[in-house]
Amino acid sequence: MAVLVEGVCLLLRCDSVNRLYPGGVAALADEHTAQAVCADEELMALTFEDSDAAEEYLAELEQYGFRHLHNDMAVDAVLADPHLGPISPCGWAEYGQVAVDSDEAKRVAVCSMPGAEVSELCVPKGWRFKGSLSEELALEDEGDEGEDEREGEGEGEDEGEGEGEDEEDEAAATDDESEA
Repeated sequence: MAVLVEGVCLLLRCDSVNRLYPGGVAALADEHTAQAVCADEELMALTFEDSDAAEEYLAELEQYGFRHLHNDMAVDAVLADPHLGPISPCGWAEYGQVAVDSDEAKRVAVCSMPGAEVSELCVPKGWRFKGSLSEELALEDEGDEGEDEREGEGEGEDEGEGEGEDEEDEAAATDDESEA
């Protein structure tokens, strides 16, 4: 699996969240102050409107024992950008792009653990490509520049309700909160 990276994204290792945050991933997902949250078995992504809000939240998490950087390498948490991936050196989060519903016009930024098979995309509850930050960003295929492309692997199960939208506008994804 892979988690969606939109806006200013704070990526957390789920093993660290389960070890350091009371109640683990499920509790953090319920209590977060982020704009959106999603988690797979290995990574949790919290989306913030701006870097100040993300950095303030990271400082709060550091009070629980989370470590952002050690010797300039990400330990438990890292900020990520939809164009670049993790903004600090990070050996545990790999950046890529996937096409939602195998539609190259619907590209989104994702992160996963290195070497993880990316067969499903984990997105925040109720997320749809239409009207999303990813749609506004309009990522282009950067395969010629050596990016870790994961084309066509954004397909999965959509566990959310259709809410009257066409299937082509729905993300092929799993609902994070059912797994958190």
